[in-house]
Amino acid sequence: MHMRLFHFLTLPLLSLCNNISKVSAPYGTWNLSVSGGFAASGFRWQDMLAEFTYSEHIGAVVIPTITSECNWFYDPRIPGYNPPPGTCNDTSFGYDWPNGGTGVTNITLHQTVKDPEDGTKAVAVTGTSQIEYRCGLNAGRTCAASVVVEAFEGSG
Repeated sequence: MHMRLFHFLTLPLLSLCNNISKVSAPYGTWNLSVSGGFAASGFRWQDMLAEFTYSEHIGAVVIPTITSECNWFYDPRIPGYNPPPGTCNDTSFGYDWPNGGTGVTNITLHQTVKDPEDGTKAVAVTGTSQIEYRCGLNAGRTCAASVVVEAFEGSG
């Protein structure tokens, strides 16, 4: 009798724990690298490369990496010019990086990717990580950072 009661109580709990671990597992990761610089003339630029890789393969199917590139450029010759955030080659990819500047800050990435099991279904993924954008490298006017950002299903 006690054994049946034990199974009756523990099986639903084990099932709940299993579902919780599935919900919190990352959908994939972005391998993110950012480089940029600033010239003495006042020009500034920034290039971002984000490579999204799915966490799991479906059977023997290898799901290709999704590569997104973004570029930002500031031209000091245009009075009052306030450039928009970087323009990306993949319109389903975007990022929020307050100030996009030096030091340690948070960066949030978001993208719409295809469901690996149902290629017709779009899935919104998002992830946030700290990134350390360091300047003063090499000749003193270049900056760089790289980080792996976990992507979770949902729009954030």
